[in-house]
Amino acid sequence: GPLVARFTSYKKFAATMNEICTQLIPAPELKMYWELLICNNGRAVLPSLIRYMDERRVFLDRWGGATDTPPCPSLLINGVDDPISGEHLAMAYESRVTHPRVVRLDSTGHYPHVESPVKVMAAANAFWRSIGA
Repeated sequence: GPLVARFTSYKKFAATMNEICTQLIPAPELKMYWELLICNNGRAVLPSLIRYMDERRVFLDRWGGATDTPPCPSLLINGVDDPISGEHLAMAYESRVTHPRVVRLDSTGHYPHVESPVKVMAAANAFWRSIGA
């Protein structure tokens, strides 16, 4: 928890990002993300961020209910090579959600908007046009 977070280094952060992203993030950009993360003692909140792992089990029905029958048109843009929430999440989403709309991005990992921004914007724009937004 807090002790591990305090000693989390840029080197560990970069290694983790390179594991979960298919497209390598350029070093200057990765360094910028790190600087934003540690700004104002940001490391101190890292343990509380990971609580979502427990919370998603506790609130599965509540959160699942909100996403299973969305009150408005929705689109999942998914990096299929994401080891955390890739293709397996897209398949689970499609099995649960009423009228699922999913765009799968090949060769993309955990941060599609960073790894494949042009593809993400193309998918988002096509979706917005399709719903008249």
